[in-house]
Amino acid sequence: MGVHKIRVLLLCLLIISFKGFAAEAPPPLRLVGDGQGNIFNEGEAVKLTLKSATPMSGVCQLELMDASGASLQKLKFDIPGQVQEFPISFQPPARHFIALRATLENRTGEKAESTIMLLPPNQPVDGRLGMNCPSGMSAIVHRIGAKWVRNHIPWEQGAENAPLGKAGIDRVIEETTKGGCQVMGISNYSVPWAGVYDKEKDDRNMRDFFSPPRPAAWDAYVKYAAVAIKGRVPAFEVWNEANFDMFWRSTPDTFEQRVADYSSLLQRTYSIMKKEYPELLITNGSIVNTRVGSGHVFLKAILESGCGKSFDITNIHYYHNRLAPEKANQPANEFGFDGTLETFLLGFRGILEKNSCSQPIWLTEIGWSTTPVSWGQIQVTPAEQAMYVVRSHMISFSNDVRAVTWFALTGEPFGLLDLQTGPKPALAAYAHMASVLSGHTKVTRLPDRTVYVYRCQGTADDVLVVWALEDTKWKLPDNFAATQSSDMYGEDIAKPGKELLLTPSPRYIYGKLNAQETK
Repeated sequence: MGVHKIRVLLLCLLIISFKGFAAEAPPPLRLVGDGQGNIFNEGEAVKLTLKSATPMSGVCQLELMDASGASLQKLKFDIPGQVQEFPISFQPPARHFIALRATLENRTGEKAESTIMLLPPNQPVDGRLGMNCPSGMSAIVHRIGAKWVRNHIPWEQGAENAPLGKAGIDRVIEETTKGGCQVMGISNYSVPWAGVYDKEKDDRNMRDFFSPPRPAAWDAYVKYAAVAIKGRVPAFEVWNEANFDMFWRSTPDTFEQRVADYSSLLQRTYSIMKKEYPELLITNGSIVNTRVGSGHVFLKAILESGCGKSFDITNIHYYHNRLAPEKANQPANEFGFDGTLETFLLGFRGILEKNSCSQPIWLTEIGWSTTPVSWGQIQVTPAEQAMYVVRSHMISFSNDVRAVTWFALTGEPFGLLDLQTGPKPALAAYAHMASVLSGHTKVTRLPDRTVYVYRCQGTADDVLVVWALEDTKWKLPDNFAATQSSDMYGEDIAKPGKELLLTPSPRYIYGKLNAQETK
């Protein structure tokens, strides 16, 4: 998918639908937050602004709802005179996610909708978590409990003989670190003047940036980048999705030529950057299943071409259309998705082991869309997206994935935060998961395979994260002493008895699992 893909998709949609967008009037009412993602501290008053395209007066009713849409509270505010902006302040109930709906009693049918999140002032941060997002949003990433911001290391060289520059590199690093996060760097794609393709004979779209660059030009860029990021960027990814035809266009554009071209680039890059910055962790260009082939096949091919010692981390992406991460698509569809997330991960680990490689796996893009996507993804509901956030991370960490960066923090179709209306339920689920993981460093799946039970193990306590694909009665392990329980958003629910009804919505059970083997 890649950080740039969402920009490309949105640009295409904008061009296709320009006339429709131009004809749309702005919403008559808007409920505007604080500019920080509508994320507020627990126990503090929430401050919003009701804005209107025309002057308003009278009484504003504000309804507060939970993630399911159930009403929690209704508030009324008197709007004095005729105004187009009215500040609203209220003390919210003790919830982590709240949906809001504002209406005016004298303007039937008009409504403004928004959402807010409430988090502890000092939300813990887990070093295994990250987001794909602009560096300027790093403070929000840190606020929800993630460490990494995956972003490009710019190639600032406008012509072949022009000097390289690092203003963009410095900006990415400084904005990210100022926000409290670390950069997971991605190499830039090529630049127009450096591509190897013949513009006179090859008129395929987007070739300027996604053609393999000429070796001398590329090698100069990565050498310069290594020096510029030294000591400031811990990890560097060599290209994004080089096995995906949208982001890499060899000439001729065959699988064999792509493997040869990319393998050469990866080996040279590793050697050059390690010489300048030995401590840098270098990942292969992220691998994804595509319309033209399996990511597993591509990893096997580049290893067989001699790249086994040219990356420190195995970097992969996972998209599964609208399917849950535990479900396999049988038979495989045209996109190559034919397994569960677990079998997807095990497939890569098996290929590494067969080639005598032991690099850890990072999953640097994973996501489910809540709106239709033109290139084949089918949307899930906001509630399903929230469930899949938790479930996919538990599956990943229990299969020894060392880091997961969600695609993406903002933007449709995959974003967890809408900059106009506020957090989706999935962002609240993500933040609570981060707070649990931060104190529990080891995730394992318990032996009971009739349901999904994951133990997040801490030094003083344990948390079980449990769910079932269909409503299923399940007995809590005899050797687990439960103290409390919450839903996937962190809202308290009744302390569990010995038998529970598990649903597709993950549930957290807090307590301690003793040393006795769980049956």
